[in-house]
Amino acid sequence: MTKQLLKISRIAKIAFLSVVLCPLSSGFAQNDEAKIDEPRTNIEKWVEARQLLSKEASDWREQHETMTFRVNLLKEEIEALEKQIEDSRKDVSLADAKRSEMKAEENRLRAAVKVVQDIVPRYEQIILNLSRVFPQPLLERTKSLLAQIPKDPQNTTLSTSDRIILILGILNEVDKFNGNITVASELREIDTGDTVEVKTLYLGLAQAYFVDSNQQYAKSGSLVGGEWVWVEQNDHAHDIWTAIAMYENVIKPALFINLPVTIN
Repeated sequence: MTKQLLKISRIAKIAFLSVVLCPLSSGFAQNDEAKIDEPRTNIEKWVEARQLLSKEASDWREQHETMTFRVNLLKEEIEALEKQIEDSRKDVSLADAKRSEMKAEENRLRAAVKVVQDIVPRYEQIILNLSRVFPQPLLERTKSLLAQIPKDPQNTTLSTSDRIILILGILNEVDKFNGNITVASELREIDTGDTVEVKTLYLGLAQAYFVDSNQQYAKSGSLVGGEWVWVEQNDHAHDIWTAIAMYENVIKPALFINLPVTIN
């Protein structure tokens, strides 16, 4: 653009000199008025040409500044876009790594769930078998949970997690019962074939004693071979009744009582 402006300037100067000098060489044959008007006209044309050149130069400078501003703006936009693209690539890489990690974790969990699903039915059956020897107080505590164990493990609407919760709930009740002393009123059949009301003292699942209110019939019991075996202890009826009375705070202070114990 600058070269074009310089070229136009040189052409204008040559034109000006031509129109000024030409009348001087041939002006001797023209009148004075023509000699005066012609240079004036040429000067006006030269001024117009200079004004046009100045306007073109000013427009060019303005356009150049505008174009420079736009180019810089586009450069900034390009740099911002390139940064966004680079950030997006990093995010995609992180997302891919996270996805792979989550997929591996999912596979591990699926494998763990498969192990649990295979073993839950066996534990359910073990719990049901054990419940057959649960003392009456423990059976009362767990009967609602036991009733929810699926009869057909392969055809149930219960989820694996729900079935595990049932098993843990029953085992928790068994553990609490086994770690405490429990006294319960029960109906027991004695050797005469009669059924009498007795109070039974359970020392967890290790040992139990019962005695009737008249302190005539008493037995001690323990788990042997997966069932409760009861041994007559009529001679210890009063001691068993005294132990139960102390537990219920009927007798104070506490006393040392000798009770028969069966060790299996």
